[in-house]
Amino acid sequence: MRRPEPAAWAAALVIAALAASATAARAPSPWWALPVFAVMAALVLGVHALLSRGPAPPESTRTPPLPAEPLDRARALVRRASALAGEIRAQTLAVPEADAVATNAAITADAAHRLACLAARSPDSAPAALTTLASALEDMRTTAENLTTPTGIPVRHLVETLTAIRASIEDKETEIRTSLRGHP
Repeated sequence: MRRPEPAAWAAALVIAALAASATAARAPSPWWALPVFAVMAALVLGVHALLSRGPAPPESTRTPPLPAEPLDRARALVRRASALAGEIRAQTLAVPEADAVATNAAITADAAHRLACLAARSPDSAPAALTTLASALEDMRTTAENLTTPTGIPVRHLVETLTAIRASIEDKETEIRTSLRGHP
């Protein structure tokens, strides 16, 4: 918790002093003013602390931020890719002839997992791999959203989109494997 500002201290002392002097004037003993002073100062500082916290941060409607470490980021991206593949699978159950979309989404999530494993083995290639994964993930999210649009995007187009996403992941995977062979 943050320390109160000088203005808060001053306000607490003034309010507490006023309450204490009012209590001392009416109380049978002037010693009653001390606990009143302490309680009022604590109350004012407590209210100030509550008000100075500001509003709670809004709950994110999107996914949580990615961790900073490359391996943790890769794991988070793969978890998201798998979740999106599952979401696509669930949405395709209601769409006739869309089983190919779900199959392609699952294969794409597997390719993302392989790329993340390679990124973990090759720290030099991790940033490029993570960029590719993040881009692929965004494209998968768009594909999942397109499944629910009322305009009815053709299943063939969604399959082609997922195939292109998987191809970009596999190209990066091949590039990293080639660089790993050159650096044992």
